[in-house]
Amino acid sequence: MAVRLDRVTKRFAATVAVDRVSLSIRSGELLALTGPPGAGKSTLLRLLAGLEEPSGGTIHAGGVALAAGAAERPVAFGSLAPGLPDGGGEREVIASRPAGPDACILLDEPLADFRGRERARARDALRALPAALGTAVVCAMHPDDEADARAVADRIAVLHEGRLRQCGTPAEVVDAPADEVVARFFGRPRISLVPGILEKDGQALLLGNQTVPLAGRIEETFCRDITLGIRPHHVRLTRDGAGLRGRVRSIEPCAGATLVRVDVEGVSIRALDAGEERWREGDPVRVRADPRRYVVFDDRGVRLEQR
Repeated sequence: MAVRLDRVTKRFAATVAVDRVSLSIRSGELLALTGPPGAGKSTLLRLLAGLEEPSGGTIHAGGVALAAGAAERPVAFGSLAPGLPDGGGEREVIASRPAGPDACILLDEPLADFRGRERARARDALRALPAALGTAVVCAMHPDDEADARAVADRIAVLHEGRLRQCGTPAEVVDAPADEVVARFFGRPRISLVPGILEKDGQALLLGNQTVPLAGRIEETFCRDITLGIRPHHVRLTRDGAGLRGRVRSIEPCAGATLVRVDVEGVSIRALDAGEERWREGDPVRVRADPRRYVVFDDRGVRLEQR
């Protein structure tokens, strides 16, 4: 374990920028900090670098508590240099590099200055940094760079209003988001969130007047009012057969496919359709998805397990 934060808080007057964050940074990993503007990403980096003193909680490296402003500190800021040479590695980092098994390099929006082909090379260099430098790397990523974060990170920590909402692999934060905040942040086009009611002993959802079977069972003791999340690339549209009944509301090109918005029981479900079917506004349609791909949230927005 390179660095550990234990219930770290940072207040600026009445504003809580970082709120009781507990997080372990593993030796040799690339950890991406993501979240909307004002989530606390840059403040958390400054706390790790010792440029800010925590208002509460502690930061440890190798079991030793780190004090703000200490001359010897195994955590330091770095940057990626524009005009990267081919090959990746140590030459792309500008920093007084800390050494040792608990060392950690901090990068604040490292891809911001890169465009086009140079950006792709920078992304590859960033992904290779932990192995090239022999240190952990922590990057605060711009909100628009969530796809880059998924491409380069071993794990992603999602911050919102100063709180850590989830930390996991890219697959975990996308396919098993801890709550609706995380679900909304990841994925383009955005996830569809549809209100419903848990029924049939927790084995199905009622969306308006239509029933959606689940892949497993959700304990009804949690709640009855739920929200169903379906990512557009998991949705399939057909003219007939099984599935939710709806009508096409709009069609637009999207990344080599067609983004179709379907009105189902008064709410919109998005489908990223790569098939050859030509849809028109007003067409009746059936919406289907693998129930194992459903993400179900309770009335507080917390994900529920299908067991």
